[in-house]
Amino acid sequence: MRKKLLSLLLACFMMSGACLVSCGKDEEAGSSSSSSSKQPSSSSSSSSEQGSSSSSEESSSSSSEESSSTSSEESSSSSSEESSSSSSSSSNPETPSPLVPWESSASVETKEKVEALLASKHKLTYNEDGSFRVAIFADMHINVSGDADKLARAKENVKKIVDEQKPNLVILTGDNIISSGTIAKARQNIDAIVSYLEEKQIPWCHVYGNHDHEGSLPKSQQQEIYESYAYCISKTTADVWGVGNYVHGIYNKDGSLGAVIYCLDSGAYVSSSYPGYYDFIKEDQIAWYEQTSKLIQEYNNGELVYGMMAFHIPLIENRTANANKDDKDLVSEYSGAVNENMCPSEVDTELLETIWERGDIKAIVTGHDHTNDYMFNYKGVKLTASPTISEMGYATAAYMGSRIFDLNESTITNIPTRVAYIIERYDPNDYNNLDKNIVLEDFEGEVSEPAISGYASNALSGTASVTVVEEKGFDDSKAIEIKRGSTENFEFVIDFAEMGKVGENKYLIVWMDLTYVEFRKACVGLASSEGPEVPYRVDDNDSTNPKFYYLAEGSTTWTQLSHGSDGCFGTGDSGASSVKGKRGYFAFPISTLKQGTKIMDSTSLVTGFYFYGSLEKNAYVNVPFYIDDIRLVEDYNTFNQ
Repeated sequence: MRKKLLSLLLACFMMSGACLVSCGKDEEAGSSSSSSSKQPSSSSSSSSEQGSSSSSEESSSSSSEESSSTSSEESSSSSSEESSSSSSSSSNPETPSPLVPWESSASVETKEKVEALLASKHKLTYNEDGSFRVAIFADMHINVSGDADKLARAKENVKKIVDEQKPNLVILTGDNIISSGTIAKARQNIDAIVSYLEEKQIPWCHVYGNHDHEGSLPKSQQQEIYESYAYCISKTTADVWGVGNYVHGIYNKDGSLGAVIYCLDSGAYVSSSYPGYYDFIKEDQIAWYEQTSKLIQEYNNGELVYGMMAFHIPLIENRTANANKDDKDLVSEYSGAVNENMCPSEVDTELLETIWERGDIKAIVTGHDHTNDYMFNYKGVKLTASPTISEMGYATAAYMGSRIFDLNESTITNIPTRVAYIIERYDPNDYNNLDKNIVLEDFEGEVSEPAISGYASNALSGTASVTVVEEKGFDDSKAIEIKRGSTENFEFVIDFAEMGKVGENKYLIVWMDLTYVEFRKACVGLASSEGPEVPYRVDDNDSTNPKFYYLAEGSTTWTQLSHGSDGCFGTGDSGASSVKGKRGYFAFPISTLKQGTKIMDSTSLVTGFYFYGSLEKNAYVNVPFYIDDIRLVEDYNTFNQ
C-alpha cells in the first residue's frame, strides 16, 4: 500500500515539474542467517560511537544478496512514472534525493496513545545501512561488596562486548543486581554494569529477574534509580502487573516505525497454588501486549510492525522446543546448547499463543539459566537464551557471552541472532586432522602460560603454581611442576601450539611423576574450543569405571588401572586406582573423554591439555608433581617413547 501511495505522490510531483525519488523500503520480509554490519551513522545522540561491526564475511555476503534481490524486485515493480523520475534524478547525481516523510493515517487518539507508548529519552533509529544491533547482558548478579576479582572481570567483559560488537542498544535481562538494601548500594551495583555504556553514550534498558528484589529494596525504588541514568530508556506502564513493562520502537529513515522491542517483568517465584517454582507472565501483561500490538498496527496504517521481546524467566515452551528440536515441522532451525537444566516457569501461559496469533514477534530472549546459549526457531518464533558475562552468579568464562540480535529494516521478519563469547570458539571444520602419533607438548620449546580453565570457581586460586622446570621430565628433560597450596580443587589448561581434530588417534598419552603425591580425586582431559572450554575429560564419564594404562619408567609392560565411579583416579573415588608413587607414561582412551554427554571422537577439535585434581590430605600440600610429553597416539602399545 505504501509503495502505491508513494508512486501516486511521485506522479503528482512529476506533473507539477518536481523531481522526486521514492525511498520506500521493501515491505516483503526476506530471510538471513547473519547480519551485515558497517560503522553506522545513526540519528540518535550516540550514533557516532555505536553501530554494528561486521560479524562474518558470510553475513556481509548474505545481506548483499538480499539487498540486490530487494532492488531487483522493487525495480521490476516500479511504475513508468517512477522510472522517469529516477532517470531525471540521475542527471544530477550529487544532489541527494529527498525523503518522502511517512505519515500515519490513524485517528488522533490512536496516534497519541502509540506515541505515548513509544516515548523515549533517546529515539532508536536504524543505521545508514539499515542495521540495528542489540546486545544482551544477562544475569550479571552484581554485588560491589562481593568478590572484587569477579567484579573487575565482569566490568571488563562489559567493555569487551561493547567495544567488539558496537551495539545500538543493550538490554539487561534480569538478575542484574543483588544485595541492594539501600538506594546508595543499588546505585553502586548498577554503576558497575552501566558506567561504560553511559560513557559511550549507548542507550540501554532493563527488565527484572527473580533475584533483583533481594536485599529489601523494592523494584519500584530500583526503577527510579535506573531511570535516572542519562542513557537508560527503561520505563514502566501503569495498571499492568509488575514493574518495567514497556515497548520501544526502532525508526526507519523516513520516520516510519521499523521495528518494536517489548520488555516484560516475568516476576520471581510462584505461590503454592501454582505448579513449579518460578513466576510467569501474567494475563494482564499478555492482554497489554496484545492491545499494544494492535494499536501499533493501526498506527502503522494497518501493517504489522515486527520485532522481539525480552524478559527473564524462560517459557515452558522453551523446554518443549528442546524436546522436539529434531522435528523440522516444529523447530525449523536450532543452534547453541542446553548446557544446564532449563528452569522455566511451569505455568503454561497464553503468551506464545498470543504472539503466534498476532504474528509480529519473531524472537524472544530470556536469561535465568546462566550457561545456556540455545536458539530454537519454534513455529516461527526464535526462543533464545543468553548466557551471562559475569561470574558473580554461577558461570565460568568458558560459557560466558552476550546474545546478539542483528535487526535489519529489509529483513525484519527474520532476526539473525548469535552469541558473542568471551572466550573465542573455533569451528572444527576449519582444521585438519592431527597427525597420527603426534607429540603435542614436551615443554622443550616456548610453552604457553598455563591458564585457568574456568570450570571450577576455586581453580588455581592463588595458592597453586604451574611452572616449567629443568630436568624433572622424561629422561631428565624439561617438565611442568605443579604445587597446590591447599586440598581444594584445582585445574589448569596448557594450550597447544598446534590445533587440529583427533583424526585416527585413539589414546591420550601423558608422562607424569606422581612419586610423592596422592590425590583424593584427579583426572585428565583435552581442551576443545569448539564449544564451552569445559574440556573433554574422564570426570564426565561417571558410573562406568573407565580403564586407563600405566607404563612405569624403565618397564616394557603396561598395567591396567581404573577410574572410579565419579570418573577420577585417587583414593576418594569408589573403585579408583591410587597413583601415588607412580612415575612413567599413562594412556587414556580418547573414547572415555566426555564433554557433558558428548563423547570425544575423530572429529573433535583439540586445543590443549587439561588437568583437574584435589589433594588427599594436608600432608601433600605444596608437594610437587610433574607432567611432560603429552601426545596423541593410535596405539599405546607401540608408541615411541
